[in-house]
Amino acid sequence: NLALADNQMNSDVALSVADHLIARGLDLMIEYQLDENMGSVIMDKFKRANIPVIAVDIPMVGATYFGVDNFRAGHMAGIALGEWIAAHWNGEAQAVIVLEEPRSGALTAARIQGQLYGLREVIGDAAFANTLYLDSGNTRDVSEGQVSDALHQLSGLEKIAVVCFNDDAAIGALNAARRANRQEHVVIVGQGADRRLREELRKPGSRIVGSTAFLPEQYGARLLALAQKILRGEPVPPAVYTDHVFINAENVALYYPE
Repeated sequence: NLALADNQMNSDVALSVADHLIARGLDLMIEYQLDENMGSVIMDKFKRANIPVIAVDIPMVGATYFGVDNFRAGHMAGIALGEWIAAHWNGEAQAVIVLEEPRSGALTAARIQGQLYGLREVIGDAAFANTLYLDSGNTRDVSEGQVSDALHQLSGLEKIAVVCFNDDAAIGALNAARRANRQEHVVIVGQGADRRLREELRKPGSRIVGSTAFLPEQYGARLLALAQKILRGEPVPPAVYTDHVFINAENVALYYPE
């Protein structure tokens, strides 16, 4: 039997959900929640109940990790962003905006680190003298507000690179640039390659270069296979990564036909 529960992306609700599911006598838990600090509290509850845990995308100490290879996913996007800047802006960016998600912890921060590392590999260090780190709030609307303020702060600049924690942040950044009539001043990469971002990539001249796909459509089958191995007592690695590919305007139709 498979029991489902919604933590509503809220730490307190996630804790309550854990208590409820433990009381039901689970054999194994597949957990996705954003708050790294609350993850330790939740994981302690499952350990005391002797219930194995698979942590999806956000690691929990003591759980088997399944999900994004964060540095690699970020690095792919950073390289692609740098190559676009090299081809269209003569290798020069005047500023870098970073839309991050501080709640998610060090491992997911590697997604941002990978993007910055890849970008620096291609265009060098000059642009990083003017770097703004902003909290994406993990939502499109918060990201849009943050980037709107940043564009006002960077009003004299016309070559701004934007790296993002996820696609919601990327779409929010694009919306902010459009609202300010400064689309041509930004170039953006995302993480996840979700449906909304893929729709944007299909538009001619989009200011989003692309996004590293996490292929969530493969998560279900792979998570269940991993869970069955754990329940059978078979050895599993401490981390199982999903596959990644960088999706852009040239290959989006190949990987995601309309």
